Amino acid sequence: MKNQQGRLTPNLLAMSIAAIAWSAPACAQVETQGDGIQEVIVTAQRTAAPASKTPVAMSVLTARQLDAIGADTPGALAARLPNTYLENSYDGLRITIRGVSNADVTEKGDPSAAFMADGVYVARPQSQNTALYDVERVEVLRGPQGTLYGRNTTAGVVNVITKAPVGRFEGDVNAAFGNRGERKVGAMVNVPVNDVLALRAAATWNEHDAYLKNGSNTPRGLGLDRDDRAARLSARLALAKNATLLVRYEASRDDSNNDSTVPDSNFYNGIATGQPVWNGDSTDRQLTYRFNPPNTRFEQGYSRKKASSLTADLSWDLGPATLSWLGAHRSFDHDYLYNFYYRVAPTIALGVRQPFTGTYSQDSHELRLATNGAGPVTAQGGVYWFRERARDTYYFRDLQAVGLPPYYVFGNDPVEARSKAVFGQATVRLADGLRATAGARYTEDDKSRTGTIGYQRTAAFNAATDLRELNAGSISTDKTTWRLGLDYDLAPATLVYGSIATGYKAGGFNDGCAAGD
Repeated sequence: MKNQQGRLTPNLLAMSIAAIAWSAPACAQVETQGDGIQEVIVTAQRTAAPASKTPVAMSVLTARQLDAIGADTPGALAARLPNTYLENSYDGLRITIRGVSNADVTEKGDPSAAFMADGVYVARPQSQNTALYDVERVEVLRGPQGTLYGRNTTAGVVNVITKAPVGRFEGDVNAAFGNRGERKVGAMVNVPVNDVLALRAAATWNEHDAYLKNGSNTPRGLGLDRDDRAARLSARLALAKNATLLVRYEASRDDSNNDSTVPDSNFYNGIATGQPVWNGDSTDRQLTYRFNPPNTRFEQGYSRKKASSLTADLSWDLGPATLSWLGAHRSFDHDYLYNFYYRVAPTIALGVRQPFTGTYSQDSHELRLATNGAGPVTAQGGVYWFRERARDTYYFRDLQAVGLPPYYVFGNDPVEARSKAVFGQATVRLADGLRATAGARYTEDDKSRTGTIGYQRTAAFNAATDLRELNAGSISTDKTTWRLGLDYDLAPATLVYGSIATGYKAGGFNDGCAAGD
């Protein structure tokens, strides 16, 4: 178990002191197998090392633990992670670590905690609400982690690491059924083709009926229904005696209904008088949607997500050091219709419909050189490049009662984010069991948006009757982040360490900005 104390100050400076012992409850760092204890190997410092010898404030959930608690989405991990909360919200995954979070999930914002899949940064929170299947482990690092993981890690990092092909035949089929129509099916097969190539395929399918009931006398279906499926194909190829290429391709689709909220009047009486009182209704009544907006007629809500990713991880052992390259391309399409309950004043509640459509693509590359062995000095360094391009349109309907036109439209084409960085970190053995670490990273970011805000009578813009204003902006930021640390082997099974580190969150801009502001 790792016990840690930490604080994140407003200037993004954090200190953490931790000790490791072998009694582990929820976030076990070891697994007992037979009569012995097997270490969990982690990559929290971007190189493989035992968790007990890694001086980072972190929690690790292994495949066995994930299966035991039935965690198959990121939000299901929250109960097993101290100082960490993950919420599968309708507008994306919300990550809070040590009380630090982020409320802007749009394409112009950046998170405070990074979500990664096999070491690849996943930019869109909406595509982070993904199914967890055939996972090796989940590593959660408390922040800041700005040196080795880069920007947008002031709160920390959640890294989901999937299982790679191995040199033996494996297979698995599983199914589960539960209340409210829950049904899950999963399968995996691992095939060693020969001494050079191994393949692994995994797939999952999940459905769950609505939690909410419709009492509005309209034919809408309500609730946070689950309807997702995903598949992954992985290949491990031995290019030479000391070089290995791991390629992963994954595709997923999520058609869950995101109409998942109920009005405040389900829980309180007297809201119209400005003096709400808890009504104490039964759960069945509180989960029944009875609101019919006076200003519009709600439509059937929906959310359709489609994502794909291609990742290549090359590792070449050169003897004194290992050269690695991690490249990835991800695409994400999202269309939805959300029905908002909007209380304008204590006596007035309106309905608002929000349709949305968006396409996103991102590419990233990292080249890194790390020393091998356990000599008096270990070091790593590299360069990083990232680009994201987004196009989206979303509009709010039915707001005439508050002085807005029938269609209040935001259109962005495109929104672009670019980042590049150079980094390095070294650890020096000062004495037996005592080590000092120093690292730094320099990052440059550019973000721009070309967009408009439309005040329209219909969904399609009509230059003769409608108005538009520029909603564009650009910003360039840069930052040098650093880390200093000491760690000491207090005993064979106990590590004491202290560190001080800085983090960096890339800048953004508000709606309505003019170019250059």
